[in-house]
Amino acid sequence: MKRIQIHLEASNLKNKAGLFKGISDPYCIVRLASSLSSELGRTQSIKNEIKHPEWVESIIFSYDEQSMGTYLKVEIWDDNRGKSNDVKMVETLMNISKAIQAGEQGLTQELDDGGLLKMYVIVMKEQVPSISNRTTTTTSTTANQIVLHLRAIDVKNVEKGYFGLGKSDPFIEIRKKYNSPDTGIPRWKVVYRSEWISNHLNPMFEKTCIDLEHFCDGDIHKDLKVMLYDHEPDGHHKFIGEMEITTDILLKNVARAGNADRDRALEFIKGDERRKRVVGLLVIVEASLTSVN
Repeated sequence: MKRIQIHLEASNLKNKAGLFKGISDPYCIVRLASSLSSELGRTQSIKNEIKHPEWVESIIFSYDEQSMGTYLKVEIWDDNRGKSNDVKMVETLMNISKAIQAGEQGLTQELDDGGLLKMYVIVMKEQVPSISNRTTTTTSTTANQIVLHLRAIDVKNVEKGYFGLGKSDPFIEIRKKYNSPDTGIPRWKVVYRSEWISNHLNPMFEKTCIDLEHFCDGDIHKDLKVMLYDHEPDGHHKFIGEMEITTDILLKNVARAGNADRDRALEFIKGDERRKRVVGLLVIVEASLTSVN
């Protein structure tokens, strides 16, 4: 029995939103091909993104090829957000054994609509251990989730708009690092994506709770990258800056002087060592480990 994580991304999906109804909001459902009534997991939808949707959610489960079969069925649906029934955009079978063998290169599958689906399968070395979380009392608990509440301040404005009156619409992504043993080139898998805040250079993002196995493979020292973007309606978001951190760094730099604590804020950087500049600050309003059954 193997403990595996599945990461999914696609490209060039066909729009199924219908005439004058905008762009599809795709999400994925993963099932066992040997038992289609068995849903292994699903992602959240990504609004107006068919060029290159990269879903945040990992599908995590214990896999046994003898009892579960070799193939997974991946369905991509258009989220109609309660206005009407969701529409199936496309579906395909993916060979999970080949995806495991492909490792960090991922397994790419052509879709009937002309697009591509890429599946990465990460085999966990062992069951992710719970993390000891000392509370303010003398008791100790085991944690399996992280609570995050983040704010960006002093964000560089990269969208001046007409007559110089516009402001950036910031959002952030957090990605975890995987190193390819063949090429040595890292791949950064998105594990969190905030909502975007319109016309704001000091946005406060919604508080969230994330499974530690999904967020950092249960390793608080695993390399993470926080990316800061300016949201664009066409999906071509403008890169503003980034920083490399770990979960441990997040936990150790929680603000002490409110949600504008610049003394403990972390810097978003753009440029190389010779020309790097600070383009914003990340305030960690809250970062704590918790246990959720």
